[in-house]
Amino acid sequence: MESTVAPIETTVSPALITETPNNALSDLSFAELLNQARAARNAGNLISPPGNSAVELYIAASAQAGGDPVADAELSDVVLEVFGIVETVILARDAARAETAFDMARLAEPENSSLNFLDAQLNQLKLRDRVDQARVAIRDNRFEEAGTLISEARSLAGSDTTEVDLLTGELSMARGQQEVDSTLALANERLDAGNLISPANNNARYYFANVLASDTNNVAAQTGLLGVASELTLQASGAIDRNDFAAADTLLNEARALDPSNVELIAATDALADARESVTAAAQEADATRQEEADRQAEIARQVEAKRLAAIQRQTETDRVTALAQQAEADRTVEAARVAAARLETERRQTEEARLAEIRGQETLKEKRPRKSKQKGCALKRQQPIW
Repeated sequence: MESTVAPIETTVSPALITETPNNALSDLSFAELLNQARAARNAGNLISPPGNSAVELYIAASAQAGGDPVADAELSDVVLEVFGIVETVILARDAARAETAFDMARLAEPENSSLNFLDAQLNQLKLRDRVDQARVAIRDNRFEEAGTLISEARSLAGSDTTEVDLLTGELSMARGQQEVDSTLALANERLDAGNLISPANNNARYYFANVLASDTNNVAAQTGLLGVASELTLQASGAIDRNDFAAADTLLNEARALDPSNVELIAATDALADARESVTAAAQEADATRQEEADRQAEIARQVEAKRLAAIQRQTETDRVTALAQQAEADRTVEAARVAAARLETERRQTEEARLAEIRGQETLKEKRPRKSKQKGCALKRQQPIW
């Protein structure tokens, strides 16, 4: 259907149009309604504003007059223009205005045969509009809005839902990609923070692995895990430098599980083996040195002890000899005393014996003297010495 209608909106002074609320149209006379309808038509306000459009005013005027031929004729002309507007805005892909214009056309002539055709075109336009808006919403990560638009598009699509199904798949993929992107962002944050494999369920390896669980070919996640392996290897090298071999071994095993062919990993593994061997050798050497020192100290202690025991033995021998000498001296002293005592006893005995002998001799003499006295008594008496 072709139309030579003027543009939908024209520049008419607002003073020419008396806007009246829709619920007050019934209070206006037929003439007032007709005048306002004509003013709206002349201003180009065929379908707007709501309640004061030319269509609504003509319908109200016709109803007021009970089917006035002038009003009906002018309404038919306006409706013809409105159908032209519908086609124009449909071609312009302006779904909102097309829907408004279509509603006005259907309001004016609900039995018009062109309505079905225009309705089908409008339906396709609305379908295309919802699809396009949904795609924009998906692109902008407005997934809830996209879901609503897809539901509307599905209700408009009828039996052919091919494009809507594709759009639903796009939304699902976009949601999945957003989740992947979000998980990758978390993984990279943990990687930057050094949370490579801990804490549990909240580390770089965990999030990269989650992405690969749903998208095994995700390059970013694969690269991320290689980065985790490199960082683990670097940490292992630091642990090796600190001689923390248990920690280094754990870190290298974790890195090996992620990237077994990593050149740095192989070098660090060799370095760990060399460091362990070096430390073992150093420990053995230190043990040998300690043992040598212990043996030397033991020998020194043995020699000191031997000297101490020898000194004790010498002192004991000296003490024994001294004691023997002292004992011998004591024995000699005792013997000398005994000899002296014996000598004294002998001398005493001899003296006593001599005294006794003398006494006995004197007694003997005494015994002998009386006999002489008797014989020589008289003579003695005569010859007594003068004392």
